[in-house]
Amino acid sequence: MIRDNQEKIQELKDSNSRIYYRLFSEIESKRSPIHLTDKGKNISEQLDAVAWVERVASMVHDQVKGKDAYQIQSFSFDYMSDKNQYTDEEHRLIRHVAFENGLYEDEVHRVLALELRDKLISTMSESES
Repeated sequence: MIRDNQEKIQELKDSNSRIYYRLFSEIESKRSPIHLTDKGKNISEQLDAVAWVERVASMVHDQVKGKDAYQIQSFSFDYMSDKNQYTDEEHRLIRHVAFENGLYEDEVHRVLALELRDKLISTMSESES
């Protein structure tokens, strides 16, 4: 029972941390649509995120076909927050960039997700033309 309570308390702490950094994020603007701030763009460059999401976008293109921009954004956040999507080398890079910039790994994942969203929306727009 004590262990269950400790786990629940830890879950609440983790949840509160995620809420806090999303409200006061240095990497993304809350204006619609969500976009990267200068710090977020810097993180993206450190990750070479454009090349990274270029590869991912080609793999997931069919999964977002026919979806609207909000659905693509939601998909991108879900996909890039799934730690199983990353190689060991990619995990190391994400942790390194997070550490060097005083961020949580989840924030670095959000940078990748926003870059993926933009790439997928751009690709969808091109294919519709």
